[in-house]
Amino acid sequence: LPKENLLVVERRGGGESWVQFWRVDPAMGSGGLLSHTSVSFNPGYALGIEISADSSAVSLLWGNGDILYSAVPDGSERRLHLPLSAPASLAAFTDTGMQAAFALLNDKLLLAGFSPDGGGGLVQELGKSKAAALAFSPDGSLLAAALENLTVQIWRKEDRSLVQTLELPAPLSDSRALLFSADGGWLAARTRLGVVLWSRDAAGGEYGDPVMPFRANCLAFSADGSLAAACDPGYGAKQINLYQLTKTEAGKFGGARLVKTLPSAGGSLAFSPD
Repeated sequence: LPKENLLVVERRGGGESWVQFWRVDPAMGSGGLLSHTSVSFNPGYALGIEISADSSAVSLLWGNGDILYSAVPDGSERRLHLPLSAPASLAAFTDTGMQAAFALLNDKLLLAGFSPDGGGGLVQELGKSKAAALAFSPDGSLLAAALENLTVQIWRKEDRSLVQTLELPAPLSDSRALLFSADGGWLAARTRLGVVLWSRDAAGGEYGDPVMPFRANCLAFSADGSLAAACDPGYGAKQINLYQLTKTEAGKFGGARLVKTLPSAGGSLAFSPD
């Protein structure tokens, strides 16, 4: 949970599962375990995990359609099972934990809505395509699905309509290589040829023509979408490149200006909330 620097981790061992809550101090580069709560054991790791905005509950979602809500800190649980026609290989939560998208092994793409009290559980099919990655926009209004045919489909959650199809230059580097900026103004896809960026105008229209300024194996956006940090594998020494992102008045990509370079051993990146 970025505003509170809270990290949620699913742990398993000895036939038991539990969720740990860590408080992270970015300035010190350290963290401390706050608490943990046991959750019902499931044979596999969760495909998705989300903590509520008020930190009162954590939601976990498995490939067989099982959903678990665990209250913090009393550990009380509520379970919900979604009737999936095949096991899921990918899943993504909205930030409320009340809706999720699934990519099934039979190539179906589903959208599901539910509530912690066991209500809902409505599952609706969006289409039939083999997905490689899923991501919701920060406000939960859009679902991006990267497909193995080298396209990215943008779906509007409200009416389940396909609003845009974007093209990828190469396959994604992994199943978590699709990312919206916090303001929804940028969409990034990390491919085997580099990171592709699409910009969106302030009126919430379509994403524009792709640009590919980053040769990187990881990427992060600042909260306001004005900066991007990229891990550049380089030709020997690894480094982090910090870019200033600009848009035109029409909301199209205006440029990515390199403003700072830092040495790095690789790994992952994240901006602080401010």
